[in-house]
Amino acid sequence: MPLVYSCVARGSIILADHTDCHGNHHQGAAQQVLDKATTLQHIRHTYETELFCYYILIRGKFTFLAVADKSFPSKQCYRYLEQVGTIFMSGDLPRRADKVVPYGLRGEFSSDLTGLLEEWNKAYAPAPLIHSASAPAITHYTSEDDEQKLLEDQEKVTQLIKQTQEVTKTTSKNLKRMLSREALIKKIHNITNKLVVDSEDLSRRTHEHNRRLWLKEKKFTIVSVCIAIMLGTILVLILYFELS
Repeated sequence: MPLVYSCVARGSIILADHTDCHGNHHQGAAQQVLDKATTLQHIRHTYETELFCYYILIRGKFTFLAVADKSFPSKQCYRYLEQVGTIFMSGDLPRRADKVVPYGLRGEFSSDLTGLLEEWNKAYAPAPLIHSASAPAITHYTSEDDEQKLLEDQEKVTQLIKQTQEVTKTTSKNLKRMLSREALIKKIHNITNKLVVDSEDLSRRTHEHNRRLWLKEKKFTIVSVCIAIMLGTILVLILYFELS
């Protein structure tokens, strides 16, 4: 069968596993792979032996591993690991995994691994396998395509983050400018209102001043007329008495 072993680990500590083969030679080889995987920066990685491929998928502090013969497509194996990771991460197991001992989740998650292995193996025709009695030596690993794809994805994510930061920075600047303009417009509006009030007050005081000047002029004219009338009356009286 294509998939022969699968496990879930916290770092290099296996939490739950399942194998469709007799013996524990895949478990021993998987432990070697996990020991190497703790130093990796990649999300995906593939190790090869003479007969099998060891695929690992890293999600945070958890590593999902599958062993398949070389007839099993690597893309399908990673899809299988994605499904295992999704099921494991969706429940309460990640929180509890910090405190359990090695193989402490066998009773709770190994049945899921069993069902998934059977489901995926039924989808593919069985391939003849030659099982070794001892753990296969890991001769070399191939992950150039995955690494290249990962680097490209990381570069795209980095560019997207930079673009997002630039957009955020530009938006922040524009917002600050808008707030500054709004404050300036408000200040100008207040100054305009003050000028309007001052101009109205000045107009009122000018009107009152002009009115006072007009009354002063009229008062002088009235007094002058009254004096002239009084003088004229006196002159008329004097002339009247002299003639009489």
